[in-house]
Amino acid sequence: RSHGNRRSGAHPYGIGLNAQYPRVPLTPSSLYEIPGAMSHVGDKSDQYALLRKEIDTKMEKEPHQPVEQKLSFAPITLDNGVPIPYDIYNCPDEPPTDYPYAWNLLSILKAWPPDDPTPRPEIYQGLCVFDYTNEQDLAKAYKYR
Repeated sequence: RSHGNRRSGAHPYGIGLNAQYPRVPLTPSSLYEIPGAMSHVGDKSDQYALLRKEIDTKMEKEPHQPVEQKLSFAPITLDNGVPIPYDIYNCPDEPPTDYPYAWNLLSILKAWPPDDPTPRPEIYQGLCVFDYTNEQDLAKAYKYR
């Protein structure tokens, strides 16, 4: 069966899983209307509606407070001890050679043994961080994909 142009005679729900599983609206609870809820997804029981009502009420009274960052980010060095050649928050326009860098697994396990769940005071970050609301960063992100 060809998957070419399906405009004429296309399945009303699309292709793939959407064609097999149409969006059938579920009956919502009459006790509380969950803001932004999708009609065809999620728990629609009265029990969940009451729980969401309780949580939504608390959230209105106690606005979200940002979580305090307790970890610091440390620059990563390559296996030879040389720091990575870029700032993760201001990466070059073109990805550096060999980006993303890889580290020896034994070195990683030595620094963070899997049997020791104690959080480390520093997190080592080597992947670039992009601001997708900034057009220049977005353009860079596409090059790094």
